[in-house]
Amino acid sequence: YVNLAIIQRAEGTEESRREALGNLRRALAIESDYLPAFNQLALLYYDLAEGNRDMLDLAGVVCRQAQLIDEDYAPIYNTWGLIKVRQEDIVAALRLFQRSFVLDDSIYEAYMNFGALTLSYRGYEDARQAFTRATELRPDSYDATIGLGAALRGLARIDEAQAAYERAREMDATRPESYFNLGLLYQSYNDGPGASLHRAPELYP
Repeated sequence: YVNLAIIQRAEGTEESRREALGNLRRALAIESDYLPAFNQLALLYYDLAEGNRDMLDLAGVVCRQAQLIDEDYAPIYNTWGLIKVRQEDIVAALRLFQRSFVLDDSIYEAYMNFGALTLSYRGYEDARQAFTRATELRPDSYDATIGLGAALRGLARIDEAQAAYERAREMDATRPESYFNLGLLYQSYNDGPGASLHRAPELYP
């Protein structure tokens, strides 16, 4: 039931989400403390919460119920962190993302969410550590590699940032982020108006 609900939730239609909700309720009727079902239920309510604050509060309640069952269930904290971001409680979100990967250092999504949030507030060293771990977990992750490059750029570790962006470009030459960030790097951080600046326009569309 839970795996079926995951597929239905990913489809994103009103009907598929309704079917996902029914399957998650069936899963919990069979096993009332099955934590993956709680996590997916919270994520489903999170999806349904656009423009509906009550649904977002309900997602948080589900997370709290899961925590009461097992306070060491790591995935629920990542989900709870997403809810807090949408509620604009950034401090709580950071704490929850961190709690998730402290409990289970294999949760790629928690590192990515923590890294993105700290990066947006110029917490470059925290972001670097998070994206470094994310790239260790998924060496082929384009997004983690771009995030690592941005954190390194913020720390003025220019050669390492350039290497990260070039690595991302090798992963997927069709995506624009690596070109944009390399152009920004050449324009703002390397030789200024000197030898490398002329390379920047080559990278922009």
